[in-house]
Amino acid sequence: MHRAGISTRATSTGGGPQMSLIVGDKFRNKLTGKIYDVKLVGDRMIVLESRDKSNQVLMVEDNLKFFYEKIRSGIEPVGTE
Repeated sequence: MHRAGISTRATSTGGGPQMSLIVGDKFRNKLTGKIYDVKLVGDRMIVLESRDKSNQVLMVEDNLKFFYEKIRSGIEPVGTE
């Protein structure tokens, strides 16, 4: 899905292992423990939204690994949860 330069998928092209992001992926902030969902994925930028929708974070995808850890993929097998 593309809209105004924003897609639901992105693949990191920075050094190290590649991380594929999709809308709905879940991340935990390493400092606060707060859980965020991937809301939008652009070419290099992503928007994270807190579960209670009180905060949004815009950041360069390459910096995600420094502050957040992935806890769940946005795509779930049928019949879970």
